Amino acid sequence: LASSCSLRLSLACVLLHDVIDGRRIDASRSEARSVLRHRRQLCAAVAASAATGGHVGGQYLLFARVNTLRCSVDEAARRLLADGWEEMLPLTGGPSCAAAAALARRCRSRAFARDELFSDVLAFPPGAPLRRHP
Repeated sequence: LASSCSLRLSLACVLLHDVIDGRRIDASRSEARSVLRHRRQLCAAVAASAATGGHVGGQYLLFARVNTLRCSVDEAARRLLADGWEEMLPLTGGPSCAAAAALARRCRSRAFARDELFSDVLAFPPGAPLRRHP
């Protein structure tokens, strides 16, 4: 996919999410057409990746983007730590990220990790009590 167009990784992730989620994509942009053209291979790659790490028992990690207009990622992490959350090793990406697998095993716990790929994103285990935290 990367060789077929100059697609930014962040845009590719959003488009891929929409494809997997079954949402309708506006195919008027070349980036969207490229994702749609490679739809089967991308979905197969995501399924293979999910089979090797980042989830437990069909449950996936939760990701939350920090609104950096309101506070920095460091401030958000400090607030979570002050509220009794545990910060784990950062996610490094890749299908077999050990930190992602360790975080996923902490199902429903008050743990989080920073994401090295997306600097304003925090990752949480499946079932983490996010709604109880502002």
